[in-house]
Amino acid sequence: MEDRVEKMTNIVLIGFQGVGKSFFGEKLGKLLQRKWIDTDLLINGHFGNKHTNREIFLKLGEKKFRSLEKELLEGLALEEGLIISCGGGIVEIDGAETILPQLGTVIYLYEKLEILQMRWDNTPRVYLQGKRLEEMYARRDRMYKEIAQEQVEGKWDQILLANSLQSLLLESHMGKE
Repeated sequence: MEDRVEKMTNIVLIGFQGVGKSFFGEKLGKLLQRKWIDTDLLINGHFGNKHTNREIFLKLGEKKFRSLEKELLEGLALEEGLIISCGGGIVEIDGAETILPQLGTVIYLYEKLEILQMRWDNTPRVYLQGKRLEEMYARRDRMYKEIAQEQVEGKWDQILLANSLQSLLLESHMGKE
Protein backbone atom coordinates (compact mmCIF):
# COMPACT_ATOMS: atom_id res chain seq x y z
CA MET A 1 0.00 0.00 0.00
CA GLU A 2 1.31 3.40 -0.97
CA ASP A 3 1.43 6.18 1.61
CA ARG A 4 0.02 9.36 0.14
CA VAL A 5 1.08 12.55 1.81
CA GLU A 6 -0.55 15.66 0.43
CA LYS A 7 1.75 18.64 0.49
CA MET A 8 0.18 21.63 2.22
CA THR A 9 0.86 24.60 0.01
CA ASN A 10 2.07 27.77 1.67
CA ILE A 11 -0.13 30.84 1.39
CA VAL A 12 1.92 33.97 0.72
CA LEU A 13 0.33 37.38 1.34
CA ILE A 14 1.82 40.38 -0.47
CA GLY A 15 0.75 44.00 -0.79
CA PHE A 16 1.52 47.48 0.40
CA GLN A 17 2.44 48.29 3.96
CA GLY A 18 -0.75 48.94 5.90
CA VAL A 19 -3.07 46.77 3.81
CA GLY A 20 -3.48 44.15 6.55
CA LYS A 21 -1.12 41.32 5.57
CA SER A 22 0.00 40.69 9.14
CA PHE A 23 -3.48 41.05 10.61
CA PHE A 24 -5.09 38.66 8.13
CA GLY A 25 -2.10 36.34 8.01
CA GLU A 26 -2.34 35.77 11.74
CA LYS A 27 -6.14 35.30 11.51
CA LEU A 28 -5.77 32.83 8.61
CA GLY A 29 -3.13 30.90 10.52
CA LYS A 30 -5.50 30.45 13.45
CA LEU A 31 -8.48 29.67 11.22
CA LEU A 32 -6.61 27.07 9.16
CA GLN A 33 -4.49 25.85 12.09
CA ARG A 34 -1.28 26.67 10.28
CA LYS A 35 1.91 28.30 11.41
CA TRP A 36 1.96 32.03 10.63
CA ILE A 37 5.21 33.73 9.65
CA ASP A 38 5.68 37.48 9.24
CA THR A 39 8.85 38.38 7.33
CA ASP A 40 9.06 41.76 9.07
CA LEU A 41 9.04 40.01 12.45
CA LEU A 42 11.71 37.56 11.23
CA ILE A 43 13.97 40.45 10.24
CA ASN A 44 13.37 42.16 13.54
CA GLY A 45 14.15 38.92 15.38
CA HIS A 46 17.32 38.49 13.34
CA PHE A 47 18.57 41.65 15.05
CA GLY A 48 17.48 40.55 18.52
CA ASN A 49 14.23 42.54 18.51
CA LYS A 50 16.26 45.57 19.59
CA HIS A 51 15.46 47.79 16.59
CA THR A 52 12.46 48.60 14.45
CA ASN A 53 12.53 47.46 10.85
CA ARG A 54 12.71 51.12 9.88
CA GLU A 55 15.91 51.50 11.92
CA ILE A 56 17.31 48.29 10.43
CA PHE A 57 16.45 49.43 6.89
CA LEU A 58 18.09 52.83 7.42
CA LYS A 59 21.19 51.27 9.01
CA LEU A 60 21.71 48.54 6.39
CA GLY A 61 20.50 50.44 3.35
CA GLU A 62 17.98 49.09 0.88
CA LYS A 63 20.34 46.72 -0.98
CA LYS A 64 21.47 44.84 2.16
CA PHE A 65 17.96 44.88 3.63
CA ARG A 66 16.52 43.29 0.44
CA SER A 67 19.34 40.74 0.45
CA LEU A 68 18.37 39.76 4.00
CA GLU A 69 14.70 39.45 2.96
CA LYS A 70 15.73 37.21 0.06
CA GLU A 71 17.79 34.99 2.37
CA LEU A 72 14.84 34.62 4.75
CA LEU A 73 12.46 33.73 1.90
CA GLU A 74 14.86 31.12 0.56
CA GLY A 75 14.90 29.54 4.03
CA LEU A 76 11.09 29.46 4.11
CA ALA A 77 11.02 27.58 0.78
CA LEU A 78 12.00 24.46 2.70
CA GLU A 79 8.82 24.57 4.79
CA GLU A 80 5.22 23.84 3.87
CA GLY A 81 1.78 24.59 5.23
CA LEU A 82 2.69 28.13 6.28
CA ILE A 83 0.81 31.39 6.11
CA ILE A 84 3.48 33.95 5.17
CA SER A 85 2.87 37.70 5.52
CA CYS A 86 5.54 39.53 3.54
CA GLY A 87 6.85 43.04 4.03
CA GLY A 88 5.50 45.56 1.54
CA GLY A 89 8.81 45.89 -0.31
CA ILE A 90 9.35 42.16 -0.77
CA VAL A 91 8.71 42.51 -4.52
CA GLU A 92 11.82 44.72 -4.70
CA ILE A 93 14.21 41.84 -3.98
CA ASP A 94 16.18 40.34 -6.85
CA GLY A 95 14.28 37.35 -8.22
CA ALA A 96 11.01 38.05 -6.37
CA GLU A 97 9.02 37.04 -9.46
CA THR A 98 10.52 33.54 -9.18
CA ILE A 99 11.05 33.11 -5.43
CA LEU A 100 7.57 34.14 -4.23
CA PRO A 101 5.54 31.78 -6.49
CA GLN A 102 7.90 28.94 -5.55
CA LEU A 103 6.96 29.49 -1.90
CA GLY A 104 3.27 28.80 -2.52
CA THR A 105 0.03 30.46 -3.57
CA VAL A 106 0.69 34.19 -3.71
CA ILE A 107 -2.26 36.45 -2.86
CA TYR A 108 -2.08 40.19 -3.44
CA LEU A 109 -4.07 42.15 -0.86
CA TYR A 110 -4.93 45.24 -2.87
CA GLU A 111 -5.94 48.65 -1.61
CA LYS A 112 -6.35 52.00 -3.34
CA LEU A 113 -3.56 54.51 -2.84
CA GLU A 114 -5.90 57.11 -1.34
CA ILE A 115 -6.97 54.71 1.41
CA LEU A 116 -3.38 53.72 2.17
CA GLN A 117 -2.31 57.37 2.35
CA MET A 118 -4.95 58.02 5.01
CA ARG A 119 -3.54 55.14 7.07
CA TRP A 120 0.04 56.29 6.58
CA ASP A 121 -0.49 59.93 7.54
CA ASN A 122 0.64 59.47 11.13
CA THR A 123 3.09 56.61 10.61
CA PRO A 124 6.72 56.90 9.47
CA ARG A 125 7.22 54.63 6.48
CA VAL A 126 10.63 53.37 5.47
CA TYR A 127 10.06 53.32 1.75
CA LEU A 128 8.50 56.78 1.52
CA GLN A 129 11.85 58.40 2.22
CA GLY A 130 13.09 60.29 -0.82
CA LYS A 131 10.76 58.57 -3.30
CA ARG A 132 7.60 59.71 -4.95
CA LEU A 133 4.74 57.74 -3.47
CA GLU A 134 2.60 57.70 -6.61
CA GLU A 135 5.46 56.32 -8.71
CA MET A 136 6.26 53.67 -6.14
CA TYR A 137 2.60 52.70 -5.84
CA ALA A 138 2.25 52.30 -9.62
CA ARG A 139 5.48 50.28 -9.91
CA ARG A 140 4.79 47.98 -6.98
CA ASP A 141 1.13 47.53 -7.89
CA ARG A 142 2.27 46.26 -11.29
CA MET A 143 4.83 43.95 -9.65
CA TYR A 144 2.33 42.59 -7.12
CA LYS A 145 -0.15 41.83 -9.91
CA GLU A 146 2.50 40.09 -12.06
CA ILE A 147 3.68 37.88 -9.20
CA ALA A 148 0.39 36.99 -7.48
CA GLN A 149 -1.84 34.13 -8.58
CA GLU A 150 -4.80 35.79 -6.87
CA GLN A 151 -5.82 39.30 -5.92
CA VAL A 152 -8.21 40.28 -3.13
CA GLU A 153 -9.47 43.83 -2.69
CA GLY A 154 -9.27 44.96 0.90
CA LYS A 155 -11.43 48.06 1.01
CA TRP A 156 -10.27 47.87 4.63
CA ASP A 157 -13.46 46.09 5.52
CA GLN A 158 -12.09 43.29 7.65
CA ILE A 159 -15.20 41.13 7.34
CA LEU A 160 -15.30 41.52 3.55
CA LEU A 161 -11.60 40.72 3.20
CA ALA A 162 -11.83 37.73 5.56
CA ASN A 163 -14.81 36.37 3.59
CA SER A 164 -12.99 36.92 0.27
CA LEU A 165 -9.90 35.09 1.50
CA GLN A 166 -11.99 32.25 2.92
CA SER A 167 -13.91 31.87 -0.38
CA LEU A 168 -10.69 31.96 -2.36
CA LEU A 169 -9.11 29.27 -0.20
CA LEU A 170 -12.21 27.06 -0.37
CA GLU A 171 -12.32 27.38 -4.18
CA SER A 172 -8.63 26.52 -4.54
CA HIS A 173 -8.97 23.56 -2.15
CA MET A 174 -12.10 22.21 -3.87
CA GLY A 175 -10.48 22.57 -7.27
CA LYS A 176 -7.69 20.15 -6.21
CA GLU A 177 -10.01 17.33 -5.23
